[in-house]
Amino acid sequence: LKLPRESSEETFKAVFSPFKDVKVIRFSSMQRAFAGFTDKTREASFRKRVKGYTGIWCCVENKTPGHIYYDMYWDEKPNWKPVPPQTPAEDH
Repeated sequence: LKLPRESSEETFKAVFSPFKDVKVIRFSSMQRAFAGFTDKTREASFRKRVKGYTGIWCCVENKTPGHIYYDMYWDEKPNWKPVPPQTPAEDH
């Protein structure tokens, strides 16, 4: 399966709709694959959902907060440092 570079949300829907029952899709690369959402409400919903997948606060005993942390949006923030937030409030 090949995707055109910088595809729109509509292109992704059309390409992936035949695979709606597939649980896992492995990509060789996602570089420049997605140009973004046309609907800003859907984009906000997607970003909120994905952030939860990658920035889960849990699982480290005797640490406040414990965390499994990956900042999915690190490249979008000025002055970003490769350090997990110290509190859930710092986790944008």
